[in-house]
Amino acid sequence: MMFLTISVSAQDIYSSAENAYKIGRIDSALVILKSHENSFQGTDRQKAYRLISLCCLALDMTEESEKYAGQLLKENKNYYGSLQDPVRFVDMINRLREGRGTTIKTASGQEELIEEAPVPVTIITREMIDMLSNNRNIGQILAAYVPGMSEICTYAFSNVAMHGVYTNGQEKILVMENGHRLNARSTNNGKLDYAISTEKIDHIEVLRGPASSLYGNVALTAVVNIITKRGNEINGVKGKYGYGTFGTHRADLVAGATFLGADVMAWASLYTSEGERLDIPKGSGYSQTQHDGYVYVGRYEGRPSFDVGFNLQLNDFTLMLNRKSGKLVPQYSWYAETYDYDRFRQFCGVTPGYSIDETHLNLSYNKDFNHSNLNMTIYGDWYKFQDYQAVSDSMITYEFKSDGSGTPVIGADGKPVTRLYHGVFQDDNWEEYTIGATAKFSTNYHIGKTKGNLLAGAQFEFYRIPINEFFFGEDYNRFIIITTPESPNQLNVGHEKSISGFIQNKHYFTDQLILNAGLRYDKKYRRNDMSVEAFSPRVALVYVPSKTFSVKASYSRSFVDAPYFYRQNTQNTYKGSEDLMPEYMNAIQLDFLGSIGGHFDYDVNLFYNHLTDLICNNQSTDLNAPKYVNSGSLKVAGIETELSYKTTAFRSRLNTTFQRAMSAEQYYYYDHHIYSIPSVTANLACEQRLFDKKNHSLWLSGNLRYTSRTLNKANSRVTGSEDFYLNERALVDLRLKYDYNKTMQLSLDCDNVFNTCYEIGGTSYIPYRYPGRTLMGTVAFKL
Repeated sequence: MMFLTISVSAQDIYSSAENAYKIGRIDSALVILKSHENSFQGTDRQKAYRLISLCCLALDMTEESEKYAGQLLKENKNYYGSLQDPVRFVDMINRLREGRGTTIKTASGQEELIEEAPVPVTIITREMIDMLSNNRNIGQILAAYVPGMSEICTYAFSNVAMHGVYTNGQEKILVMENGHRLNARSTNNGKLDYAISTEKIDHIEVLRGPASSLYGNVALTAVVNIITKRGNEINGVKGKYGYGTFGTHRADLVAGATFLGADVMAWASLYTSEGERLDIPKGSGYSQTQHDGYVYVGRYEGRPSFDVGFNLQLNDFTLMLNRKSGKLVPQYSWYAETYDYDRFRQFCGVTPGYSIDETHLNLSYNKDFNHSNLNMTIYGDWYKFQDYQAVSDSMITYEFKSDGSGTPVIGADGKPVTRLYHGVFQDDNWEEYTIGATAKFSTNYHIGKTKGNLLAGAQFEFYRIPINEFFFGEDYNRFIIITTPESPNQLNVGHEKSISGFIQNKHYFTDQLILNAGLRYDKKYRRNDMSVEAFSPRVALVYVPSKTFSVKASYSRSFVDAPYFYRQNTQNTYKGSEDLMPEYMNAIQLDFLGSIGGHFDYDVNLFYNHLTDLICNNQSTDLNAPKYVNSGSLKVAGIETELSYKTTAFRSRLNTTFQRAMSAEQYYYYDHHIYSIPSVTANLACEQRLFDKKNHSLWLSGNLRYTSRTLNKANSRVTGSEDFYLNERALVDLRLKYDYNKTMQLSLDCDNVFNTCYEIGGTSYIPYRYPGRTLMGTVAFKL
């Protein structure tokens, strides 16, 4: 009875305030609502925050109006405004949803306005993710919305480049989930494929530039922080299932609730696809094969990609447990040929490809003390790698002794004996585990008429490679060489540890002029008892003359340490040196961020990057020399833009990038072009509401992806091969989405509407084909 009385009373209070607002007694309505603000619960609280914000807006109390609009979005992040809302109010809601006026944590390790972040930031909201095809993975979402990022092909990874910097795996961008690192330690690889559920995401914070001053290793060119939904935002169960061409299945489930003071969110996702099979006639395309063959495009098979986990927040404690796995079937063999994928044997249920199983555990404590904050975290990561390579259907190589030692047979002439092998494969397996801890303390201060925030922290990490196994075979299923944990390893087992300390200061000379400076020191103790250290400074000057404009000038230095996989590998294919040193980048950026008329937002960034000590292939003819050395450098400059325009029924976003390599040594470069990286890219996403009646709404969205022609490196394994250009392309995607009462959604996606044939270059010897026209139908529900 008590609850019923309070509920009815709150409804009466709201009705009185609403009637006063309607007849123009704005002051009275505001007094009624604010004096009873704590009386509202559930949906009544959302309605109250909306009406308070409307009252403040009518009285030109803009800051107060934004405050309560922000409270409304915290209660209901799916609020988009209604036809009854004033245009000014809808524009403000849209701006807040896009990130203007809201806070982020990634840039400085604590909450701050996006306008005050020391480096350019892209916020990919849930709304923006929903504008794209249901068949996109996280890497493709980033490439669609983040200027400077572009898709590239590698042997067995879904990969992206940032400002033209890339390697065989995604090793230069730090990928995090709620601040927890996802990049492996042995390879630095942070996967961006279907092993990350996109349905669990609330938004993504992307720092477009170096961030080692806060995060240390791997944060070389960018940082991607995936922020998951909270249980109270879901408040139930949401499910989604999609079926598409080429036998594609995608299923997602998220559930969330609050009870006994705890907020719980859990998720599960599954993705599998047979891929598009393309027949490659003898002598056509870029393959060296001397027989007819075929390739699979976009095949995720043999073991589905999945992502399962949960987040639990109770008072000041947060616990995360996550398990994920993913594997992309390579289009071509390791030797850059078509290969008979379906004939190769399975290892532990896995077919050829690079599969990674990951488990992540994170426990953090976060406590506010008046004007200070303490955050402590302990974490663990466990990885299992299986690099199963189909080397070639037929190749001539050394004949090895039958004792499994991997030693070539020597002929009577004293030279290694060679012979023709068929169905050649190799499988390299290893595991790693990491335990670590981080502590951060920040406090606000005042000095005279100025103020600021000081943050300091430390980190410790220990990781170990406990096991490695290697198999080499022929005839698609017969072993020639087998190594076990008891025999000499292809990848030396061992452990390494690192310690780090960092400090940063955000000082307000005035409310408009801000200095943000930071410094981090990292020291790693390597397996060979050698230690390496790195200093990562950052300084930024931010000027915010108004709420609709800011300008930032920054300098940063970042690094990524040489991967353990190269430093401790004894295979001729990957053999590195224990003396490999970190790679560095110095970056200067000038960023302009603003809003015009409430509908139009823009971000224009000028950047200059200078990379040194890049790890490149050794040009030495000495067969015993390491295959990788620190000999590369790159200077690249460019301009990137983000533009968005929104009304109640229409949304659009455009990002563009122009970049030019100034000079380079021992890198993927020729005549001011970076191989496989377009000089110009543009991505336009639009969404139009076709109708909205009672519980029914229909939306049409489209995505245009443009890249200029790109220079592709000659295939060094084909005599007489020369550099060539991949044609420019403009790809169109369309999506039709129907919503019923916010509880059911039906959608139909068509990617590459005009069935354009296109290829993307990268670290593979030959460019990879990408899928033609694909369709996917999806049904989603909420309980």
